[in-house]
Amino acid sequence: MKFQVITGVSLGLGIAVCAAQEPAAPEGFKAGQAFANGPHGKAAAGASVNKDAGARHVPKFSTTPPEASVYGGGKSLIGSVGQAKQAGCSDYVAGSAYEQQECDAVNYLSQQPEKRPRYALDRNTDPLLLGSRPSVDHPGTASPGGAAACYLVTTTTPATLATETCERSASIDNLACTKTLLPLCGYKGSAISSYKAQRSGAFVSAAMIPGRAGGLYDFLLEVPYRNCGGEGSAQLDFTLDSVGKGGYITIQISNLDDAVAVAVNGTTLFAGYPNSGPHYGADVFPTSRADFQLGYSWDEDVGTERCVAWNSAGKCVESVHIPDVRRFRADTKLLDSCPAGYVPLTQEADGACTAAGAACADGSGDTAATHPGFFCNAQGKFVLNRHEGYGTWAGSVSSAIPLRVGANNVTVFWATARSKEACGNVHVSGQVYNVATACGTAWDDQCAPMRAAVAK
Repeated sequence: MKFQVITGVSLGLGIAVCAAQEPAAPEGFKAGQAFANGPHGKAAAGASVNKDAGARHVPKFSTTPPEASVYGGGKSLIGSVGQAKQAGCSDYVAGSAYEQQECDAVNYLSQQPEKRPRYALDRNTDPLLLGSRPSVDHPGTASPGGAAACYLVTTTTPATLATETCERSASIDNLACTKTLLPLCGYKGSAISSYKAQRSGAFVSAAMIPGRAGGLYDFLLEVPYRNCGGEGSAQLDFTLDSVGKGGYITIQISNLDDAVAVAVNGTTLFAGYPNSGPHYGADVFPTSRADFQLGYSWDEDVGTERCVAWNSAGKCVESVHIPDVRRFRADTKLLDSCPAGYVPLTQEADGACTAAGAACADGSGDTAATHPGFFCNAQGKFVLNRHEGYGTWAGSVSSAIPLRVGANNVTVFWATARSKEACGNVHVSGQVYNVATACGTAWDDQCAPMRAAVAK
């Protein structure tokens, strides 16, 4: 804030004037004055003071010091700069005595108001004021002929014009407010970031096609009608953003003849044949896959319990196990663990051996008589067995399968006996729905009133 005051003053003053003869200048003063006015005096000294000489002789000399930015044409408010310098120098220790000089000077001036002795000037006791009072009170009268006498002279001072400026710095306050992001998120169908389809052997179709809505895809894995003596595999790989919020896959199997196995993310969900069932030999299913192992066999104890002690009522009270380990065989092992709903069965429990253990079925051949179709054996392995039937299955199997975030896959194996008379087909289809997170960008702005106040 600035104030300007214009004053005009006219004064008439009575001044005591004492005229005296000027004493002669000493010889030393005259010699010094002559040197100053000579060729080696003030003119030579002034010419040698310039920025080049300063750069050579003055450490850290610069014509553009960083403090120049504070000047601001003489109108900057430097109070805060000075306070910052005082605070910075209060405990600053430079690397050398030369660099320490600036802060020594700042600290000296900052501390002087408290350390400098204060002297009170009393007009009634101060010697200078007391000694000059008679001359001030009695200046005498003018002496026309005497040069050494004091006399009273009246002079008039003309009015003067002055402009005075007052500046006041505004106080600085720290104001705080908050602006908070309130994301509004939900789930919606989104395009699958990546997918691919691959096929081999008898499969003629392996495709994933974007559906009608965002994030909905149809897929088809197919072996055409009456493919004779063939086999093959197909696989779909795709990536999902979210599951459990609406993402899913559906699988439908139809037009099946003779056998198929369908797996999602490495877990077989359907394996087998819908009709009388083919007999699988070494020419069906890829032998390189451990989970579709041909000619699978396992050892199983089909021994019996034999009673060795009875009570008085003829009831057995003690028995011993008579072990009888046999080797059994199935045509194909489809899984290393049984899927939900299939309980492992023992050969003995299914009638392969008599209760007394005297006659067990021959373990060297197929277990067709005791385990038709596909089943879980005593080791908890899912196996497939029996001979081929006739015709294409007219039914279908469908289900919704849970997936996982990230990479997923659907794998299908199909086969029929390698004979011109053994023909078949399969149609595996369904949908994949991808769900992604979608968020808005709403803000809770508590700073609007403050911005409006500052703008004023």
